[in-house]
Amino acid sequence: MLTADRLTKRHGPRTAVDGLSFTVAPGRVTGFLGPNGAGKTTTMRMFLDLVRPTSGRALVDGRRYGELAWPAREVGALLEAGSAHPGRTGRAHLRAKAHVCGLPRIRVEEVLDEVGLTAAAGRRVGGYSLGMRQRLGVADALLADPGVLLFDEPVNGLDLDGVRWMRELTRRLADQGRTVLVSSHLMSEVEQVADHLLVVGRGRLVADAPVQELIGAWSHAHVVVHSPRPGPLRQCLERAAGTDARVRVETSGDGALRVFGLSPERVGDLAHEAGTPVHGLWSQRASLEQAYLELTENSVEHEARTPEEVHA
Repeated sequence: MLTADRLTKRHGPRTAVDGLSFTVAPGRVTGFLGPNGAGKTTTMRMFLDLVRPTSGRALVDGRRYGELAWPAREVGALLEAGSAHPGRTGRAHLRAKAHVCGLPRIRVEEVLDEVGLTAAAGRRVGGYSLGMRQRLGVADALLADPGVLLFDEPVNGLDLDGVRWMRELTRRLADQGRTVLVSSHLMSEVEQVADHLLVVGRGRLVADAPVQELIGAWSHAHVVVHSPRPGPLRQCLERAAGTDARVRVETSGDGALRVFGLSPERVGDLAHEAGTPVHGLWSQRASLEQAYLELTENSVEHEARTPEEVHA
């Protein structure tokens, strides 16, 4: 597993990572979220000994990366799609790493096939598209069949088929019992693939929870109901709520009622009991994006503003 123990990194007066402590467990996909400048990439690089912590520890199975017997065999990482030398072919890049790791050449062909680059393996990396370089980076991470994988923005540059492939690959790796940490800005992708979430803001840990638990706690699921008689329906719902502070009813811009704290079934039953017609009734599902925006609203380092706000 991966363990951050009071992990801190300062660059002069600026603190990029500020006392992070968390564990990334095997057998699940852990999403690593946060605004630009929140310290995600710096943290991942500290796990790989590419950046030295100012204080604290970044551990792989209880040891620093440099203390592992075969670091490249135990940890695979995709941090930058352009890390391969542009003058080398994709196959030559992977063969060089395989030689260093003591791996047979057949393993190179296996991962090229797994990422869909066999046909392009003899071409120079400088002629690859961004999506192809991304696939080569994934092949590099998978080459030694490691038990720990770190992916930073893994779907960057991939087309729709590539995004689906990456999603399925990430899920399969975790299901095999590996430790998988995925950093991404695409909330929809993270929501589909992750089991657990770490959210950071300004270098500090904001949340550490299962996906659905975090969504439920930090976003506002509710029931939307349309009725030609919204007034009587609202009165009926508010009477039924009584003094329960968890239940509230709001009127939206289009005249629909937004009901918090009651299930769609209960809202429908109450409308029926009151003799109030209903023309539409559904649950407005909470989303990871909503939860993320609420969690990080005070942690955005580079916040854009409208022209009106600039001149106010």
